[in-house]
Amino acid sequence: MNAIAVKRGRALAREHAPEVLVYCAVRAVGLIVLAAMAPRLGRVPSLLTKWDGQWYLDVARHGYDTALTYRPGGGLVNTNIVFFPLYPLLIAGLGLALGVVAAALLISLLSGIAAAIALRAIGEELYDRRTGLLLAALWAAVPTAVVESMAYTESLYTALAAFTVLFLIRGRWLAAGVAALAAGLTHPTGVAAAAAVGVCALATVTRRPSG
Repeated sequence: MNAIAVKRGRALAREHAPEVLVYCAVRAVGLIVLAAMAPRLGRVPSLLTKWDGQWYLDVARHGYDTALTYRPGGGLVNTNIVFFPLYPLLIAGLGLALGVVAAALLISLLSGIAAAIALRAIGEELYDRRTGLLLAALWAAVPTAVVESMAYTESLYTALAAFTVLFLIRGRWLAAGVAALAAGLTHPTGVAAAAAVGVCALATVTRRPSG
């Protein structure tokens, strides 16, 4: 069994190595550029956990706020209950071994790679392998790609949404539903993944002669 598992692992590594290498190379260039800009903006590690990242880390460390606080002049004080739970839950779990900051950045990296793998597969399913590799490269190089290396949910959500689409293309309905559910637990735009599953299911049912 171990030999079979190792053989399958090597086969998967060879199959997905091109898009993983392309994605990591492009993101490495982005991080080098960020490091070159860092003397003006702050140290790179602190930049990767700024803004929303601090909120996610706070949820991972302390959980969600249990009470709402109002400002003296009216209006709610900012609260972390508006942030979706899957990403901070993963951070909290992995953070037990690595610490929450390292866990958050590792999850973003692995999610970005997973998204690249799914996008390559989508491109190959619809067109050819070259198109899939181009999609992986474009995913690593979009103007907002810096957040893929930050403690943000974009990488995790994109991976889940991309796998939702890939599973739909392959007709794997249960897997698509699970991926869409996880996307909905990650980001508000998860509703789009759920809608994609619903529309595809409706189209498939209505096209069947039996209805």
